[in-house]
Amino acid sequence: MKDYLIIRTVRSEKYRFFCCCIPKDLKIHFNNRSKFYLSINSATTRQAEIVCQSLHRITIELFAEIRMGTKSLTIEDIKKILRVEIRKQILWAHHVNEGTSEHDIHKKMKGLTTVSEQEQSLMMKIANDERNYDKELDGKLLSILESLELDSSTRSVAYKQLRRHFKSIYLLRYDWARSLIKKSGRDDNDFRGEIDEMLSLNLYSDSRDERRICEREIIQSHKEISEPFEDSSSLESSPLSKVIDAYLDEKSYSNLKTKEKIAHALGMLVEDFGDISINKINSAKVNLFKQHLRSLPSRRNQLAKYRDKSFDELVEMGENNLIKGKDKLRTTSVNDTLGFLATFFKWTTQHGYTDRNVFFGIKISKAKQRHAREERGRYSDKQIAKLFEAKTYLKFTIEKNNFAYYWVPLICLFSGCRINEVCSLYLDNVITIKGRNSGRDIWCFNLLEESNRPDKRLKTASSRRIVPIHDEILNLDFLDYLKILKRNKRRERIFQELKAYKGHNFSNSVQKFWNERYTRDLGIETDADGKRVTFHSLRHAVADTLKQANVDTKFINEHQGHSQRNIDLDRYGKNYNAEVIYEHCTKRIVYESSRGRKIDFSGLKVDWEKKFKYMK
Repeated sequence: MKDYLIIRTVRSEKYRFFCCCIPKDLKIHFNNRSKFYLSINSATTRQAEIVCQSLHRITIELFAEIRMGTKSLTIEDIKKILRVEIRKQILWAHHVNEGTSEHDIHKKMKGLTTVSEQEQSLMMKIANDERNYDKELDGKLLSILESLELDSSTRSVAYKQLRRHFKSIYLLRYDWARSLIKKSGRDDNDFRGEIDEMLSLNLYSDSRDERRICEREIIQSHKEISEPFEDSSSLESSPLSKVIDAYLDEKSYSNLKTKEKIAHALGMLVEDFGDISINKINSAKVNLFKQHLRSLPSRRNQLAKYRDKSFDELVEMGENNLIKGKDKLRTTSVNDTLGFLATFFKWTTQHGYTDRNVFFGIKISKAKQRHAREERGRYSDKQIAKLFEAKTYLKFTIEKNNFAYYWVPLICLFSGCRINEVCSLYLDNVITIKGRNSGRDIWCFNLLEESNRPDKRLKTASSRRIVPIHDEILNLDFLDYLKILKRNKRRERIFQELKAYKGHNFSNSVQKFWNERYTRDLGIETDADGKRVTFHSLRHAVADTLKQANVDTKFINEHQGHSQRNIDLDRYGKNYNAEVIYEHCTKRIVYESSRGRKIDFSGLKVDWEKKFKYMK
């Protein structure tokens, strides 16, 4: 009742009004008003309430009658509206062409530049402020629907499809204008065919009885039928796959994982549109590709429920809300892919394959940029005490003879090494270095790439370093464990039981054990702030422990294998002696219980001779 009855006091006199809020989809019938008021001349508030209840019922019935008088937006209505809009935009392209001098090369180039700048401006507007752009577009669409007496509900699926198709047309019209200015030989029929193929709506079919083919089938058939190239020698007509191969061959990546990530991102463009010629990738396709990316699930090649699905099937699942929002690609992942493609198309422009970078400036804007430290979690000392509680930890590792599962987390906890740096260690990568000041031998891990061992990979050049072995690891008889392993003359790697994934990644099984079994069973999946914690959080725990101990950043960077971000230190400075890193970092990695005492790891000690003898 409070929503219908409004009481206003003017000079101690009370005036009562009936207030009616007009539904959004019916505002066009009321001159776009959102509310209207009726004065209620009643003696008492109770009488005014009764009148307002009656008026409310009447307005509900009135709105229903208005809705009944409008037709629902159908696929045929959408086609009709789109055909008119396509005709208008083709006409716009001709106007642009007629206004560009074909005899003056400078004016011609200026015309092409102006078209590209307008296109770039629209793409950035859609990318950075799509909500406001949609509101502007809604004004035009609602007036069209009103003139045709069609349902103008902006929440309907049909309306959203119409709005998306309008965006595609507006982006594609710049390509049409460029084609006309360049005298490429393409005509209006080519333009209509191109947009019809993109929208997959069969807009210009001659047969009314022809069954409408769904979007996925059209795209699939487009992939299966290879397009003939007008000029096989033209770079612009090169197939996407060949240009991608040329790009990857030219680039040298020190990290194979990075190369695979970039190749996967570029390959998704082929998955979406097929192995079409590079010059077929235009702004409209880019916008469509970005929408498809946002529909995809994360880890689609790892999760069984998505692994066997094609790109098109996953997009369809996402658009039909069969993939939950939390399971979809994060904005950061989408932007990473778009960034890789922007770099790729910058290269294609420089090498003559394309005349512009269609992926420039289309990343999804974020409301607020978070600091890197806010995006990652670390294990607290209390969680570390629980994770390495002797009875539980030994039950999951030693009792099941999973020695790699036992050692790798412990070594990472006390060294800050990346997981694959530890998993790929060879027996001879454990060395002693004599301290310059004390003269004593310091046991260390020698982390480096070796030409005779192609299965060993480091993340960056800064990752090559010497890391002293923590006393806690030595106290657990790690050196005795190595002596037993060395008795097997054919054994080369410390954790030879770990198999390589893609030739160089030995950490997969350890990560799965830790992230998907062990920590889940213990119920430790987030930190105190609710941020997700994983195996990599052990590395963050080391870095944060050193930071809280007020260790100088240059020592932490050296210990963790990070660049110093200082040209003097990175290029001309030598690595610190192992004794320096031990004193400043290794010995200061200490974890405390809730009572302020050091966490006791001695309960994890194993009689290795007895264990290996028992296994025989």
